[in-house]
Amino acid sequence: MVKFDHYISGSCQSKSSASYKGSFPPPNKSFLFLVMTAICFFSMLSKPAIAQQQGIWISPDEIMSISTSGTAWSSLVSVANGSWGNARLDDNNSNHDVYTLAGALVAVRTNDASMRQKVISGLESAMNSPLSRTLELARGLQSYVIAADIIGYHDAAFKNWVQHMLDDSISGREGNGLYYNAIRDTSNWGGHERASCLAAVIYLGDNARLNELARVYREFIGENVTPKTLIYRDTNWHADSNNKAGVNRLGSTIGGQDVSGVIPEDWRRGAEFEWPPTISGYMWEGVQGFAVSAVILHRAGIVPFNAGDNVLKRVLDKLYEINNAPSGDDTWIPWLVNYYAGTNYPTTSAGHGKGMGWTDWTHSGSNTGGTGEDTTPPYVTITHSPATVEDGDEVEYQVTANDISGVAEIRIYVDGQLKETCSSNSCTYSEGPYVSGSSHTYYAEASDDSNQSNEGRDPVSGTKGFTVIESGPMCGNGEVEQGEECDDGNTRNGDGCSSQCEIEQIQNQPPTAKASSNILIGQTPLTINLSSSGSRDEDGVIVSYQWDFGDGQTSDLANPQHTYALVGNYTVVLTVTDDSGAEDLDTLSIQVLSASGNGDRIPVQSVTASDDDGNVPENTLDNNLSTRWSAKGDNQWIQFDLGSVYEVSQLRLAWYRGDLRIAAFEIIISPDGENWSLAYTGQSSGNSTQEESYSFNPTNGRFVRIIGHGNTDNDWNSITESRLYGESVSTGNPVCGNGVIESNEQCDDGQLNGNNCAAEYEETCMTCSNACQIQEFSGGFCGDGILQKTYGSREECDDGNLEANDGCNLSCEEEAVMNSVCGNGFVEDYEQCDDGNTVSSDGCSDECLIE
Repeated sequence: MVKFDHYISGSCQSKSSASYKGSFPPPNKSFLFLVMTAICFFSMLSKPAIAQQQGIWISPDEIMSISTSGTAWSSLVSVANGSWGNARLDDNNSNHDVYTLAGALVAVRTNDASMRQKVISGLESAMNSPLSRTLELARGLQSYVIAADIIGYHDAAFKNWVQHMLDDSISGREGNGLYYNAIRDTSNWGGHERASCLAAVIYLGDNARLNELARVYREFIGENVTPKTLIYRDTNWHADSNNKAGVNRLGSTIGGQDVSGVIPEDWRRGAEFEWPPTISGYMWEGVQGFAVSAVILHRAGIVPFNAGDNVLKRVLDKLYEINNAPSGDDTWIPWLVNYYAGTNYPTTSAGHGKGMGWTDWTHSGSNTGGTGEDTTPPYVTITHSPATVEDGDEVEYQVTANDISGVAEIRIYVDGQLKETCSSNSCTYSEGPYVSGSSHTYYAEASDDSNQSNEGRDPVSGTKGFTVIESGPMCGNGEVEQGEECDDGNTRNGDGCSSQCEIEQIQNQPPTAKASSNILIGQTPLTINLSSSGSRDEDGVIVSYQWDFGDGQTSDLANPQHTYALVGNYTVVLTVTDDSGAEDLDTLSIQVLSASGNGDRIPVQSVTASDDDGNVPENTLDNNLSTRWSAKGDNQWIQFDLGSVYEVSQLRLAWYRGDLRIAAFEIIISPDGENWSLAYTGQSSGNSTQEESYSFNPTNGRFVRIIGHGNTDNDWNSITESRLYGESVSTGNPVCGNGVIESNEQCDDGQLNGNNCAAEYEETCMTCSNACQIQEFSGGFCGDGILQKTYGSREECDDGNLEANDGCNLSCEEEAVMNSVCGNGFVEDYEQCDDGNTVSSDGCSDECLIE
């Protein structure tokens, strides 16, 4: 049976793996074969097929063919034989994952059963690791899955764990799972998430998700695919803001500057667009998971490594162009790209990075995994020394060249003449003395051993050069020479040493004070956390902080905590002093309200929101902490319509993952939906998933809106439950019979005949008079099972008991509860037992009743 995956790769490579769907049934097989052959022929004219390779990352056969001599192998063995510690998928600096990968490589190469068992123990440690964010999980999971693939470990428990890691909610991106984020995220997080998900779905044989991830990868590298699911945050570094891509496409420019190969979402982390750009570690970090994904998809026979106009080569070309060479965690990347793209980027001992490594052993030598032939010229660099040439100086020209196949020859040209030829990967040439006022140009060429027609050049076109200056002191070289009062290494004025290297008298600039508080309005006793972190001093340092809390208390801490015991309005003053004695101050207004007088619960007529992700705003009113409203982005809001004007004085809100992060928000209130008043600004506690109370000065309004500003993990806004409290307000003279309880009305059934009461009160209110006063009602008490709705003594619920945590608390107020699930191992609500299953005849029935 022949199988094709034409949807993803556009290739007609025959597939034998069960991972790839789409097979021909026996009927009319000859006809279908001819049709598919024609389709394949024409599709391959524009998109050549690539062969699927064994192994997600590398196969045992490939491992067995690699030499066991050299420093790369020695380093690998040393790590494999050492202590790995415990897996920590919650720790960004843990190396247990890449150490486990090293063990897998050594176990296969040496056929060492004990090393294989050590790898299995490492995988089991990963299964028991604590979790934190999707970033740490994504960086580690790829190595663990690849290690399992290398040693042929297919334990059911490990596979089940891998599946859970794809789908279980993890903190860091609104609590969503790894796969959910992988098809949306465009930063370096997304790169790692896609790499781990690709390794995982191939390991699990999940062809549908493999296809989806391949589509997302193609979208990321700028191909025109649908649907589009990636979410971009930056517009500054994107060459085409109307057609964004994870990597700027070939030929992209911004303001005339070529930005092809720039990864906008990670280059923006250094600064807004400028050229040359501000160098940032995120530039290389954005390549890490991206490079792993490219290799996995290439080996799977789905997306060729050189797709997207040789996208990874373009990315590295741009990084080297701005003199941003890899270091530390990133030195394994050039080995990988050289191997698959046939490039000659300079390499050093690689070791490991975050989530991947050891490529100086696994991917050294010729690029047989790419084109099979070195067609790339050497990478050449030429410089001159000294950098500033003075009259009488001798100048040395220094050249280095790198090439996978080796460097055959280097040639140095000065002033258009060939001056030196060397047959190694480095070369120097000196001449002089040079005369003041003379100008000189130079360049270098190099050819490789494999194909001497492959020539590299620096610069790629044109020449480099310098002009010889007169000898003597040079202002701005960082050395105080004769005739200079100072030399700070630049020729700027206003920094203490002028452009003429004379000492400047600089007037001290005062500091800038910036005070902030986590809460601005709240009830007594009100505890607030104050911060001066926004304060700064441009030309010195801040040496002291002084807080005046406005209630007679002070503090000299930079970030104090203070508690207000009395109701009132307080002005907090922060004074900062710099090392020259200059001062500045900033103020805050704190409003402390009474803890009492929040009134009755206000019924909500309807709820709307600015946006949601499928978790709708109605979920905040269902008394279920397991549901929520969620919307991503700053200033997203949820709004409650009370039906008529109330005096609102308190909101009780429960926050999704409220015990793990702090949400920032404000509450505004309007009588008509157009004119709004700020009632409250503050934050959640960050230590509870239960309802929290937020009180403020009573404010009249019909519409109450909560505006979210994200949380300490991300920019999502998520509320699980909400309640509003206050008092009824007359919108003028009360109108008895309008169906709205106003002013001193005790009931209003929408009629003036004195018969019956509004449906809301029919259990206790027997008769509502023409004056909208309750004439008869059935009395009772909390816990009698009768819902008491009499004026001034309203029950929100009455379930006939005085037990808490059952939806109606000891004061007959509704409370949010988690839905019980029989068979989850926890005795909840009305369950008599829960033995972790729904099987009867084992002492606990399938309805969690004792048998």
